[in-house]
Amino acid sequence: MKADIHPTYVATTVSCTCGSTFTTRSTEKSGSISAEHVRNVLARLTAPAAPEQAETALQLSEPPRADTARYDRLRPTHQDGQEVIHA
Repeated sequence: MKADIHPTYVATTVSCTCGSTFTTRSTEKSGSISAEHVRNVLARLTAPAAPEQAETALQLSEPPRADTARYDRLRPTHQDGQEVIHA
């Protein structure tokens, strides 16, 4: 194995909202993990897979382009007679 590429594991206390705790090893540097953290990780691990891309016969007639100046042209200005309201 290569040296210095693996995370450091530390003894970690997992705390549940019911008051139960147990000790395991983790890369969490603080040495403690809450029940909310565990629920979040478990939810991501058990979440359904993202749906595949839908097949379509639609085609782009013009490829998208990054034109940030377009927004400036769409925004009303004092020169065009429209009132500009600043929030």
